[in-house]
Amino acid sequence: MGLKKRIEVEQRRRKASAIKRKLAKWLEETLEEIEKLETQGVGAYRDSSTGS
Repeated sequence: MGLKKRIEVEQRRRKASAIKRKLAKWLEETLEEIEKLETQGVGAYRDSSTGS
């Protein structure tokens, strides 16, 4: 494998890792927000689970 190709592959891997880290952080923040809303009992999350 040539040096150019190895550099391209490494850049793709680095970019994919950065995207996965960003998505994981976003997911974690979203889950925390949902849990906070559920514990407060405010919003559609609570209403849909009670069937009202």
